Order: sequence, then C-alpha cells, then structure tokens
Amino acid sequence: MSREIKFRVWDNVKKRFVDIYEEENCHVSMDGTVYRYDRKTGDWTNFQHANGRLLVQQYIGLKDKNGKEIYEGDIVNAWIDMEPGGEYLMTYEVKIESFGVNLQEWTYKENKLPEVIGNIFENPELLK
Repeated sequence: MSREIKFRVWDNVKKRFVDIYEEENCHVSMDGTVYRYDRKTGDWTNFQHANGRLLVQQYIGLKDKNGKEIYEGDIVNAWIDMEPGGEYLMTYEVKIESFGVNLQEWTYKENKLPEVIGNIFENPELLK
C-alpha cells in the first residue's frame, strides 16, 4: 500500500500556512522543493532555497484520533508504553528523520491514537 504524498507550506514572512499553488504561482515537487514561475523569463526557479522564506512540511500518511492529517512539524499528544512502568502521555513534535517518522508503533495504537494539538510555528509553547 502506498501513501499519499503531499505537503503544506509555512511562509516565514506572512507567518502563516499558505496555499502555495494559488497564492504564490508555485509548484511543490515530489521531493518537497518549491518552484516559482517567473513570468518575465518563463522559467521555474527554486523559490524555497532562493530566499529561505518557505518551509515545506510533508504529510506522514497517518491521521490522528480526530481524523486530522499529521504533518511533520505538528505537535502531538501520544500515549507512550514504557514497560514495566506503564503508559504516560507525552507531547512532542513530529519529525521525519533519516530512520523515518518519529511516530513509533507504540504511539499509534488503534485504541489510543495520537492527537494533533498544534504545530511548531503557531504553538511552539506547547513543547515547553
């Protein structure tokens, strides 16, 4: 089974998530690079790296207990099973790392799914 590849984009200047396709005349490639169409030259340029303005976050292919899609950069509450100490609720940022997504199997039990409570840009205080 394959997962859907999609991205969301945070704009560091506007301090909000933007619909990159409509608002910025841009395209996000399959590897998450943002390209902008230059009407003067007729070329696509790497908009993301040219100015450091846009931060792209990838959908990890899972939904939280409320059916909300989970993206890297989301802050989640998840039940962690620490045998023999039992379970406890942990709050952390979802990241895609070299070994994969840091949502481990034990945080994604069917009866205790994680819950997205915010994201690193709009709610960084949730990690304190």
